[in-house]
Amino acid sequence: MNRKKTRGFSRHLRSHQLRAAAPITPINFTALDRYLYDYENLGLAPWRVSEKPPYPIRRLWVAHLVAGFFSWQRSLQSYRQDYLLAVIIKEPDFADSRLRVVVGEQKTRYGNDFPDPVDTLPLPQEYRDIVGVNDLEWTTHRQLCAYRMDDFEEQRAWLARRSHWPYQDVDGEQLVLVQHGWMWVGRAPMAASTLVP
Repeated sequence: MNRKKTRGFSRHLRSHQLRAAAPITPINFTALDRYLYDYENLGLAPWRVSEKPPYPIRRLWVAHLVAGFFSWQRSLQSYRQDYLLAVIIKEPDFADSRLRVVVGEQKTRYGNDFPDPVDTLPLPQEYRDIVGVNDLEWTTHRQLCAYRMDDFEEQRAWLARRSHWPYQDVDGEQLVLVQHGWMWVGRAPMAASTLVP
């Protein structure tokens, strides 16, 4: 369902420019020690999570996440544990893009969030000239959602048009994986850090 075009773009752009220019929230090390992860989400109102905001808005927030990556990386230099720090850019669900750090057992869980990389779809050209983007190593992954068989059948008319595969989870339940989009994951290059796997 299409909704009306967002009005007042110039006003929204100014608001986003102010918010994106603010330094990223520092890592909450107390929460990181307790929950083994911390993250920074985007606030893209008036655009919904499932919408792709206009080009200037997306560039602002990718630049914000990349700058935040290097800020968090400096903060983590004295941290006592190995960590996994990444910028995650999603499309078409751009508002679900984030900066995330995980440690301990969460490294295994979140490290498996990313299906096997796909070599045929590099980071979109519109982001490649943003400061700091080329200092990260980017991998491309399918954004997959798992559906139980009965849920898939209920929504077959819509879901079957997308790429999908049968899948069996660790408990032996038959599921269907459906590709909803793409995600690009930016991490420090392997040679640059022994802490980021």
